[in-house]
Amino acid sequence: MMAQTFQEIVVTEATADRALERIFGLNTSEQAVYRALLAAAEPLSAEALAAELDCALATAYRYLETLEEHKLITEVTTRTGTQQPAVYEAVGPDRVAERMENCLERAYQQFSAEIDSVVLADEGCPPLDFPTV
Repeated sequence: MMAQTFQEIVVTEATADRALERIFGLNTSEQAVYRALLAAAEPLSAEALAAELDCALATAYRYLETLEEHKLITEVTTRTGTQQPAVYEAVGPDRVAERMENCLERAYQQFSAEIDSVVLADEGCPPLDFPTV
């Protein structure tokens, strides 16, 4: 069986939830906000998200802030008369998958460097020789 690409992982709900948790540290509520924004036909306000997810408005803003920090959503300002309410839309799965791949690549490089720097105290062990990226 062929391994899934990150694009496939991001759109497969059970695996996507695990990937969002592992890579970005998102809890289930933050994942639900991302999925709600991804499924929405148009950008949603914090108020609309709070109503949809049945949570306090302050909590919805906290979830949105976390998603913005991870660059998983973008804030879009729309004009309705004199007000400019902030609304939010999800970054598409392809872009999220690219970000995940970049995060994993950086982690791989960091861990490879750490492994390469290990000096074995036992003279019976040959030095480790890992390919560099």
